[in-house]
Amino acid sequence: MNTKEEIIEICKKYRIENYSINEDMSINVNESLRLSRLSLTALPLDIRYIKGNLYLENMWWEGANLISDWAIFNKVERIDGDLDVRFNLFNTFYDMPVDRVGGKIEFTKNEAHQTTTNNMHYLWILFEDISKVNLFNSMGILKEEENRIFIHNPPLYEWVVYYSKLKEFLDEIGKPEPTPYQLKKIREFYTVIKDRKKREPKSVSR
Repeated sequence: MNTKEEIIEICKKYRIENYSINEDMSINVNESLRLSRLSLTALPLDIRYIKGNLYLENMWWEGANLISDWAIFNKVERIDGDLDVRFNLFNTFYDMPVDRVGGKIEFTKNEAHQTTTNNMHYLWILFEDISKVNLFNSMGILKEEENRIFIHNPPLYEWVVYYSKLKEFLDEIGKPEPTPYQLKKIREFYTVIKDRKKREPKSVSR
């Protein structure tokens, strides 16, 4: 836990001016917070509330750090405005703070570098509706599982899309199933399993 003096210094470093410090040493930011292009993979402080927008978009360059896990926002109780995290590398919708952001969540430009293996952008364009994210997560469509083709110690894990569940989800919200081209793009970043009976998944606990 940071001391009050350390919090003040960190706020100066990131040019956070309009804020208040809570008793538990978390802070409320009473304006928009811009932390763009700083190669951050975590919030620099324990931030509970942001009155405006939060900008955390990054840029690709060799050796850049990129955000890959929505869990970095787990302690943020409310963002009144938009959350902009474009040009990062999210693999999943799990922990996306859909119920704690008052405005838009901008993440669609999460273009994967040629050395990466996963990208959720091609799943997102199938439905593009933040209000449907919790339903998507509840249906077991996307899971991180042990790779059982390549034996490795420690085990290797991969992101798996269960196609029958994806199609069921899209049917439920009135969207068409992926075109052959869209399915091809999804396969570039995920392992797609069309028949659940062909594979007994071993999921990573969350």
